[in-house]
Parts: sequence; structure tokens; C-alpha cells
Amino acid sequence: MRESWVSVDGASLHVLSEGSADSRPMVFIAGGLGTADVFLPTMQALTPRPCFAITKRGNGKSDKPLTGYGLDAQSEDLAKAIRELTPKPVVLLAYSAAVPSAILAAGRNPGLVAGLILCDYPAIYPEIPQSYIEAVVGSSDYDSKDCPKEVLEAIVRESERRELWDLLPGLSFPVLVAYGKGEGSYMNAERLDKYADALPDGRAIGFEGAGHGFIETHFEPFIAAVRSFLSEFDENGAAT
Repeated sequence: MRESWVSVDGASLHVLSEGSADSRPMVFIAGGLGTADVFLPTMQALTPRPCFAITKRGNGKSDKPLTGYGLDAQSEDLAKAIRELTPKPVVLLAYSAAVPSAILAAGRNPGLVAGLILCDYPAIYPEIPQSYIEAVVGSSDYDSKDCPKEVLEAIVRESERRELWDLLPGLSFPVLVAYGKGEGSYMNAERLDKYADALPDGRAIGFEGAGHGFIETHFEPFIAAVRSFLSEFDENGAAT
């Protein structure tokens, strides 16, 4: 595992990386207050493929300015970080609330992304309520060094509900929608139908009995699904 930082507007973002092979690179971004290290098992399972996991501003070892937490800023951070990390179009995996920023970054930056893996979240960025701050700060595992309360306040202040379904028809590359089929999943039949109807080259895979955290609870079938999706690029010579 290698550790580095990339500079975006007003912040340096923490990055963990694995692999060095000449194959299609992958980039990982977590939602909520997730950090790059949550993807270490996944990246190690995909070695020697080059993989980069980014921690968003405000979290973990990334810088924690008091602005830049709205959807547009998040997507711009993501696009700039990817360009700093690799000159090749990437397969971008977004988990949970990072899905909207991944969709927006891909839709606004042609050639940046060769494929998307969207994990258990609709194409909707939420308006985050004030109660979110109290819930995070009051949790037993909260550490203000990882995400200060002032950052949580900025996240809430800059949030605004936006639906991004209308961007999906413009994504001409392969997109995999991965989701839990059990209790706790953030997906439902209506949301899956919206993805299926809007994506020109979409496919979906559901994990039986899994909730929102299927990457951890159903790790082996999840890795198998990711490898199968990646084979589409490697078999087509898409690594170059």
C-alpha cells in the first residue's frame, strides 16, 4: 500500500494506492464520512491492477477547510484528483452517498471515466438535515480529529437536494449498478427501474440477503462481480 496526497481547489486529499500493472486503473470514493482505507481489502484483492482510493475533503487525513462540501464542489474535487492520479480514463467505483458526485464528475468530464460502478445509492443528492450533526457527534466512534463539527456544519449548510437521473442517458460507457437485495439497502424497484431505463449501457447485480454494507458482508461475490465487469475493458484492449 502506498500513501500520497493530491491537490484540488483549497485542499489536499489523502490517497491510498495499490498495484502497478498496465491495465485499466480503478478509482474508489466512499460516501458519507468514509475514508480511503475502507477500500484496502478490495484493492488488495484486485492486485496487480492499479487502484487508487480517495478520501474526500473534511475526512480522515485529507484537509478540512470550512467550504467546498456541496455536490458541485465534491464532483470537481473528484475529477481533479483523478486527473492528478492517472492520465488514463478510469473505472470509478462510488459507494453510497458518493454516487451522485461520481455521476456528475463523469457526466461533466468526457474522457475522464471509462466505466462506473455505482454501489447501493440512487442518482439523488440529498438535503442533509441538521439532525445529522447531532447523530454523528453523538455516536460512540466519533472522533473530531477525523471530521470536526465545523466540517459537519458545512456539509449540512451546503447540501441541496438534486436529482441526476437526466444525466444518465449521456453516460455512453458501461455502468454497473451493485446493490443489496435485503433489509437496509438504499435501493428499491423504482430506483433500479430508473437506472435501467436511463443508462445506455447499464447492468445491475443484486446480492441476496445483503443490506447497504454488502461490500463487507458479501465480499467474495462482490469481488467476483467487479472482476467480471473489469474484464469487459481488458478483453477489449481498453487499458491503453
